[in-house]
Amino acid sequence: MIHLHIFQKYFQFTHAMVSELLKERNGDSESSTTKLYSDYVNATMRKPHILFCAPSNATVDSMIIKILKDSFVQLDCSHYYPSMVRVSADDAVIQESVQIIASKSKVSALLSMTVSQWHNLYGQVSHEIATTNNQIEIIFGSEFLKTTVASKIELEGIAEIIRLKECRDRLVADISRLERIRSYIMEKEKKNDDVDTTAEMRMCGELEASFVDEAEIVFGTLSSSGRKIFENLTHEFDLVLVDEAAQSTELELLVALFHGVKHCVLLGDPQQLQSVVVSESARKHGYQRSLFQRLVESGVEYFLLSIQYRMHPDIRKFPSMYFYQNRLKDASRIKYRNFHSCLHFWPLYTYNIFNICEGIEFHGTKGSLMNFSESIVILCLLKYLMNISSCNGDNNYTMTILSPYSGQCSFLSNVMKPFLGAFSSRKVRVSTIDGFQGQESDIVMLSCVRGCKNSVGFLSDERRMNVGLTRARDSLWILGNFETLQMESAWKSLLNDAIQRKSQVLSDEIRCFSRCLLSFEAFRRVLIM
Repeated sequence: MIHLHIFQKYFQFTHAMVSELLKERNGDSESSTTKLYSDYVNATMRKPHILFCAPSNATVDSMIIKILKDSFVQLDCSHYYPSMVRVSADDAVIQESVQIIASKSKVSALLSMTVSQWHNLYGQVSHEIATTNNQIEIIFGSEFLKTTVASKIELEGIAEIIRLKECRDRLVADISRLERIRSYIMEKEKKNDDVDTTAEMRMCGELEASFVDEAEIVFGTLSSSGRKIFENLTHEFDLVLVDEAAQSTELELLVALFHGVKHCVLLGDPQQLQSVVVSESARKHGYQRSLFQRLVESGVEYFLLSIQYRMHPDIRKFPSMYFYQNRLKDASRIKYRNFHSCLHFWPLYTYNIFNICEGIEFHGTKGSLMNFSESIVILCLLKYLMNISSCNGDNNYTMTILSPYSGQCSFLSNVMKPFLGAFSSRKVRVSTIDGFQGQESDIVMLSCVRGCKNSVGFLSDERRMNVGLTRARDSLWILGNFETLQMESAWKSLLNDAIQRKSQVLSDEIRCFSRCLLSFEAFRRVLIM
């Protein structure tokens, strides 16, 4: 919506300017089409230039994937894709599907060309620029643009001029980059790839900056927005939009505001996890507090986004009641969404809590906690889901296992593949709750791990609980020891709610279910891993 609003201002300005030029041309017989075109090229304002940031690469990539999948929607309900670029640190791990817009990938493709490839591409782009210029001049000189009446034909003609102008701008930027790397490509081939490393790094930075300058939306983490390439930009950002702003410290967020930003929008949830600050002294002095939290506490007006577009109503019900005073409402598309057919079989319902009363926690080799009993039930659920999916052909879903403990995540990652084969690596992701904030999955299994009688550990943090409960789109299955969970008020409320809704799966039912899916030998293999 923000991009559309800024783009509409750009379109309206350009439309008004072209209309004014046409009126001048119609009243001035000596005004040539070439002069009219030249005036237009020199007078247009820039398109939107937005910086999107988040604390983690995962959150940034998740947003990009959504846009690449669903696109943006204009006021006339047509779909469009803005020009985008992904900026990252040298050692950042970004998802494969995002590489297509990554600045480093674009730069690498340019610098890896041979001289022959460079000449071919330069000729192709030059020809496309000439063709586009010719098309624009033809439209400016056409009869249907000589009227001063804002007819439908005229509006369509102006829209086509704007589209062609944007295409021309992209081509001009491409030809500029090709001219910039010409000497580098020639020298590299002449010296058989033995080029000056310092010069190559400088060239990479200049090229990346040019992609950032050109893009309508620039994506990156808060820390990557402090890279040197942002110092070389010629165009300031209209706006910086920070997602998961309540999860970043003030200093992290301030980095993104040093680029001549005119406006800043913070999106965050103070009911979810804050930034991770290891130093006890730093936490004591408020370093963990986000700018988002500071502004809210200072009385700055904020807006609650009460319409949720992710969770099935049965999943949304408890978080809305407990954390948001029943203010969350479902978007209309949630009510009419088609849910996966494999989720209509017990116990794979939309929302279930499994009582793993025999689950005992213990410390792994790296000190983090694990729970074998919960792991076995998770394997059973995955195997059952895999069998049903194979039978009805419903395989188009994402599956994530979450836990507050990295030890449980590591153990599950190691044991899944021997039992589930390619299904596990293709379909199932395993992550800590903290590492999955800002992301979502069709099906989520939440392994609570704790099975002792004196503490619930990380589970006592209601923010972490909220994150774990709100990642699922279609189904959420929670595994935990009811006796242990009842020690904490928030989890006790969750269990009481599940009992009222008849969403609990009791230990006897779990035991029978597991025995039907895993043999004694399989159980033994899990225990010795």
